[in-house]
Amino acid sequence: MVQRRLADLLEAARVGASIGTAACGSALAMMLATALVGDLPLPARALLATLGFWGTLKVLQVEEVAFLRQYGAAPGMLSSTAFVVAILGLSVVERSGARLGAFYCNPTTLRSLVLAMAGAAVFALLSRLASERAPTARLSLLIHLSLVWCAPFLGFFMGPVFLAGGLAASCSADVLGGVLATAVGMTVSGRLGMSLAGWIDRR
Repeated sequence: MVQRRLADLLEAARVGASIGTAACGSALAMMLATALVGDLPLPARALLATLGFWGTLKVLQVEEVAFLRQYGAAPGMLSSTAFVVAILGLSVVERSGARLGAFYCNPTTLRSLVLAMAGAAVFALLSRLASERAPTARLSLLIHLSLVWCAPFLGFFMGPVFLAGGLAASCSADVLGGVLATAVGMTVSGRLGMSLAGWIDRR
């Protein structure tokens, strides 16, 4: 029992650290592209952020669905590790000129809690079904690209990442309240999406 619990904690820490690192990878992709070709329109930056996030996860050999699964095993370790790694890395990137506020402090995004929760549920549903039925890198990338218009602005539907991004970007106090509410909402709806995918897979 103790060994199983320790294994869960270690795996949650590994997954959380990988997710936090992927968030930094997404910001670095935007920053490097801006340094090479100049200022980019927001849609192009969102695409680069998506590719940076997805690519970092693949390099680290972590599937997106692992993040949601670990909420059931060791949620405290998972969330805290993801948050700490993300806020440390994103703070450095923000100070280097990545302008993360356009993503994490976007008032349009924060006004739509329903969109964030629905997106988190859909992302969790698709990620789990893909991992169970067709675990290919191509399908994983297609899921990310299908949500490129909203996922990068919401921490890729991962609450600790979104909260860390809001703090790293120094969002105003009134905006941070929305960031926190959105992060909690996405965490809950992501779990529901995972449960729904499990039910569908058993049918």
